[in-house]
Amino acid sequence: MQYMNPGDYISRVATSLGIDSAGLVKSQEEIQALQQQQMQQQMMQMGGDLAGKLGPQIVKGISDRAAREDQAQADTAAPTEG
Repeated sequence: MQYMNPGDYISRVATSLGIDSAGLVKSQEEIQALQQQQMQQQMMQMGGDLAGKLGPQIVKGISDRAAREDQAQADTAAPTEG
């Protein structure tokens, strides 16, 4: 399709058949806006899927880190014998 403009072709065929193509054939701007909207929806869905998969791992990592920090603080606060 790199050598042809499908929208223009359809409009010309419609005109030759006596069909008013106003509002019938999407403009290039409408097609681009639709494609952009679809891409944004896919990105949002992918982000949601990723968050759903990584969410529990992130929570576990934060929990483990907090536990290590608490243990480190307890170790430094304990009196040393010597």
